[in-house]
Amino acid sequence: MADDWHSDDPSVRAARLIDRLRQFAGAKCPISGLPVTPQEGLMSVALGHRDQAMSIKALAESLGQAPATIWSQTLEYIQARPCYRQAWDWASMREGANLVGPGHEQSTAEEGPRQGTESKGGPVETWDAGCMGCGELVMELRMRLGAMKAGAILKVIALDAGAPQDMPAWCGMTGHKLVHMQHPEYWIKRKE
Repeated sequence: MADDWHSDDPSVRAARLIDRLRQFAGAKCPISGLPVTPQEGLMSVALGHRDQAMSIKALAESLGQAPATIWSQTLEYIQARPCYRQAWDWASMREGANLVGPGHEQSTAEEGPRQGTESKGGPVETWDAGCMGCGELVMELRMRLGAMKAGAILKVIALDAGAPQDMPAWCGMTGHKLVHMQHPEYWIKRKE
């Protein structure tokens, strides 16, 4: 049997990742004892723990980083690779959207607001951009953020296939902070 982990076909690698996530179903982290979600299982694999599902808390501790930092950095890695992105979408469907990591408390609003909460700058506002494309999307986004208070958070729902690349790039160029992204949701904190 060929080594599917090293296949040139992203669909084959994605299927292998999803099979691994199925094997992790119901797993508890050997270090923290916390239940491991499908997203955390995928992050475990991405961080080199192919045979052992770990909680985001344990992964962060092993790397000497904050859970939110490991979450966002690993998510960026996952979003940049088609096979991992397919597996992430599969995992997300099984556990629903989350912001820092399922079942983990957040220490500050900076790590990502939870739906229905308030940020330091005020309530989280939601804008459903639908299938709006890049140019139209960022023009409207600029106007909406411009009308908000500094530090306020806008939750954008953008279905456009280019949004996972466009939103982080736009935030980087404009100085707004992308607090969290999990396509199709993007949480943007208006710059101070």
